[in-house]
Amino acid sequence: MKKIFTLLLMSVFALTASADINVYVQCETAPFIWWWEGDNGYPGPEGAWPGTYQLTETWEDPQSGDTFWKYTFAGVTKISFLFNDGEAEGTKQTGNVEAATTDRYFRLSWDDGEGNVVFEDITEEYVDLPDVVINEIGISGNHNEWAASENLFKQIGENQFQTSVDVAALKAIIPASAEVEGGAETQIWKFKFRPNGVWVGFWEFYYGEDTDPGDGRKPATEAPEWLGYDETNFAIDLIDITEPYFTFTVTFAGGKDIMKGWSLEAEKGETDGISNVKNEAKAGVKYNLAGQRVNNDYRGIVIQNGRKYMVK
Repeated sequence: MKKIFTLLLMSVFALTASADINVYVQCETAPFIWWWEGDNGYPGPEGAWPGTYQLTETWEDPQSGDTFWKYTFAGVTKISFLFNDGEAEGTKQTGNVEAATTDRYFRLSWDDGEGNVVFEDITEEYVDLPDVVINEIGISGNHNEWAASENLFKQIGENQFQTSVDVAALKAIIPASAEVEGGAETQIWKFKFRPNGVWVGFWEFYYGEDTDPGDGRKPATEAPEWLGYDETNFAIDLIDITEPYFTFTVTFAGGKDIMKGWSLEAEKGETDGISNVKNEAKAGVKYNLAGQRVNNDYRGIVIQNGRKYMVK
């Protein structure tokens, strides 16, 4: 009897812990879907590799009567993906959809009459998306190994977080490059921030075009001179740094998309810069795995005070 009870308990836990994310696409021909960064080590549909998953049957939304291609990611609470047209030569792709935590709906055309892909997120026409709640932020690097550090920030205000990084500790674990640039040795730390475990890099904070993107980001020319980038990663040459600490203050403007609305203040200094910061994080508040605040009636995996546990 004890063994049976244990098996039943494990089954309940597995059912509660797993989830499905459905992706619905309006498109004349079903697109191929490419996925990555699925949590729980998601391997994708059985027998399908990323980029080769294509459906041949349509699905009709019972509420609106609209017809979609429906792709299901089973047993995940977060997934990133894009679509492509499946052609071997000159493949067309949509923009990345990062860290989806709920069902998503899209309207897609591979040609707008000028050869351009038209890709529209229409999720809010079908689903009431919740506002993102940021419950933790870390830093991951060096990009070469994604292993140098994982530092949690302190919350200092509404959607505002701060941390300091020990430069000497970084220099001890990141080797100087054997290559030289302009005759000088380099020791470059590449990193990204990780709100709620999602990779957020340089271009989520800054942009490189002359036109204001209108989403709160600053142009790359306004980034501190010593705070560079390599592709989408932040990149700092530690050899040029004489101060013992970096202090990063990141602010999320709020909204329904965790990849948008970020701003950053970065400073070098003699102290860690946060010794007198009051931690205003609300102790005891509970969140689900999507970062949404939940009440005491919620059942499933809960994050509280930085720890995960199961509520049955």
